[in-house]
Amino acid sequence: MAQISDLVRDSKLETFFLADDGVKTVHTFRESDPTSGRRLVTRQEHWQRQRRVGGGASGSVWVEKCTDCGRLGGLQGDAVRAVKQIDMKTSLRSIDYNRELEAIAKFSHTKYEACFVRSFGWYEGPGQLFIAMEYLELGDLLGYLDQRPPLPEAEAQDIASQILEGLDMMHENGFAHRDLKPNNILIRSQPPKQWWIKLADFGLSKRVSEELSQSTTLKGTPRYFAPELWGFVK
Repeated sequence: MAQISDLVRDSKLETFFLADDGVKTVHTFRESDPTSGRRLVTRQEHWQRQRRVGGGASGSVWVEKCTDCGRLGGLQGDAVRAVKQIDMKTSLRSIDYNRELEAIAKFSHTKYEACFVRSFGWYEGPGQLFIAMEYLELGDLLGYLDQRPPLPEAEAQDIASQILEGLDMMHENGFAHRDLKPNNILIRSQPPKQWWIKLADFGLSKRVSEELSQSTTLKGTPRYFAPELWGFVK
């Protein structure tokens, strides 16, 4: 990969594979254990790939289950996660993935977790990049809207308010998403509970300072471009 920031480097997971296809993955963690008074303890997490839940031309998204989560600060019970697998051999956008890793690492901080899908870190395999994330089993907003009648106005306002809250956080920190669409809005809870959505997929995200100083080439999904990008608004 190209040169990466300290923030991205610190979020990389120490990893080895038990199978060449990445189906079984082991991460090694070195942690302190105040309970026993041990300064440094090694813990491992073993993950097993379960099923494919999404993807596109450059990769797939998988659900994985933790078959051995270790102890200490490790996950408990039947922990699951989503893993975005990117084929770097066929992708021409490696620079965008560096930006995605930076944005994910930034917005995985606890102060932002209400608005953004949390990342647990990233790792590499031969020609592959993997991003481990929280798994939201309710899926994305597009799937919800496709299967149901139009949203009541109050619910649409609630969802829009949460989206704007997340975008405001990104803009305050100098990031632009550039590919906001229902596919990239994941559902944490839905009626009869309260709506709770999270923004995801920072593959086209960009620092605003870069946006102002570089090419104005359009990025994102055309059907979701803002009207001004099509020249409809001046």
